[in-house]
Amino acid sequence: MKTNTYVQWVRGICILMVILIHCKSGMGYDLNTFEYNYGIILRQFINFPVAVFVFFSGYYTKLDDIHDRSRLIARIIRLGIPYLVWSIIYIAYRMIVAHEIFSFYQIICLIVNGTASGQLYFIMVMMQCTLLTPLIKKFMQCKFGNII
Repeated sequence: MKTNTYVQWVRGICILMVILIHCKSGMGYDLNTFEYNYGIILRQFINFPVAVFVFFSGYYTKLDDIHDRSRLIARIIRLGIPYLVWSIIYIAYRMIVAHEIFSFYQIICLIVNGTASGQLYFIMVMMQCTLLTPLIKKFMQCKFGNII
């Protein structure tokens, strides 16, 4: 399979922008300071990578494979196990080092919502897209699906 050089360049730029987002988050600055306003303005120009990555994952989805339950389960496991491990690590860190107190219900909410740590939300988005893609394909095949 021939790789698309243009797509690889776009992916590379998006990766660099994600790194820039994480380096220049605007945190720690007082409101209405130059640094805070600069960070807000900069974020408007570098927020595009998440949308591009979601687009690419949908664009390159093989529609013939999405109804194969074994592939669907394998993908959920491939995403879910590392997600659970890292969520537990971050929650444990927050409880042990940062001395935050969570009830069992709050821990479940942190895991289900993808908020154990900020960057983990994207794995939840990927799992949701994986589960919703077969439904969306089925919806698109119905009479009014393309119109909606």
